[in-house]
Amino acid sequence: DAAFFQSKEDILGFDLCILQINKRSSRLFSSSIPNPYLTLGTTLKNDLPDGSEIRDVLLFDPAKEEMVTVPDKTFPQELVDSRQIGSARGWGVFSNDHDRSLCISDINNTVASKSMIPLPPLVSVHSNQTNVVWNVAMTSSPCDQDCVVAVKLLDRQLSLCRPHCDMRWTNVGEMLIDKLENLENSNLMYSKREGRFYLPGPGGNSLYSWDLHLKKNKTPKFHELLFRDLPELDDSEWKLLGWCCRTEHLVDSVSNGERFLVKWYAQRF
Repeated sequence: DAAFFQSKEDILGFDLCILQINKRSSRLFSSSIPNPYLTLGTTLKNDLPDGSEIRDVLLFDPAKEEMVTVPDKTFPQELVDSRQIGSARGWGVFSNDHDRSLCISDINNTVASKSMIPLPPLVSVHSNQTNVVWNVAMTSSPCDQDCVVAVKLLDRQLSLCRPHCDMRWTNVGEMLIDKLENLENSNLMYSKREGRFYLPGPGGNSLYSWDLHLKKNKTPKFHELLFRDLPELDDSEWKLLGWCCRTEHLVDSVSNGERFLVKWYAQRF
């Protein structure tokens, strides 16, 4: 098992693997499940009388290392006047700067017809950084009636809502500043196996987690991480990693539900 729980303050054990870093190469994971695309942007082709636009969607396939163009996508006026502020599970989260409205759409999907699901405006979030969304996580497809959407803002604010049940944000984090220090750059994720949202702690040596019943308990659970089977690196490799920017990403395996903490090192230029 990729992780295990123990008693009071949970102690999780993780296998850690560091891949060799090269400037012009990378290692890709293979799977029978279609690989996700990276959204690069859109190219305007035509304006329509109703305010909508025809655009080409530009994507990148990391498995094949090639560009993919989805031609002639119709962007409704609601999305024309909006900017994408996050994404999760293949869906984009869009914000309208004029009325501060939010919505979820799969407009960038290569095969799906466009769907739009409204979210509460961020003006209901008591934060000084409502324009700076760090990342978004969802428990499932936003089409599911019980889907929970979580938005993490740059100032450590964490807010959740159920789009089909309660069009209000439940805000956490403001009262937990002492526990959430140095988490501005942490990436929020949802573990389907555990039914909890997670944030990696500073250095990737701990985790904070919340369950879905925030109205009853807003206090995060603390998990200490213990790494096993650490890779043996020589001094030059450790020095190289020391010059890199590092981010932590907690991910679930689609095939068996195992969790992996990925420490992503990117060289500075």
